[in-house]
Amino acid sequence: MRIIVNHQDLGRLRVGIEAHPFQFALQAFFVVGTLHAKAATQPRGRQIRGSTRSKLIALLACVADEFIRQGGSAVEAARVAAAKAGYGSRPGQLQLTYFLVEQALSRQWGISLSERQTDYRDFAKTYLYPHRAALSAWAAKVAASPQLMQMFGFDALA
Repeated sequence: MRIIVNHQDLGRLRVGIEAHPFQFALQAFFVVGTLHAKAATQPRGRQIRGSTRSKLIALLACVADEFIRQGGSAVEAARVAAAKAGYGSRPGQLQLTYFLVEQALSRQWGISLSERQTDYRDFAKTYLYPHRAALSAWAAKVAASPQLMQMFGFDALA
């Protein structure tokens, strides 16, 4: 426990503690005990919601990356949409991946990626690169299926 005191009150507090140290300790004990009793229990370990959201973002990043690698007119349409949204005049692969994931998250789940990651390079380091190898086969299947692309929210851009 930490007790924070205004520097102007230190003199008065010192006199009181020196005069009645047991009373001060007892009062501090009761205050801490009361606060502890009123505090709700906090979950321990990894938070499920954040963990699940991170896994979803990683999956979407891998699917978007595979979608871009496959190329075609749908990718060019997404690139034009990203350019119109301010991701540069000719967005690169990472910028386009970030854009596709941002759009899918906001449309399907109401999540704003820009609140979690502000830079597409940091986004790739956090969500794409660590998971690409493990999810590449699955992401290729999703990217090849129009129904799954629609389910993940990528269809509106393609």
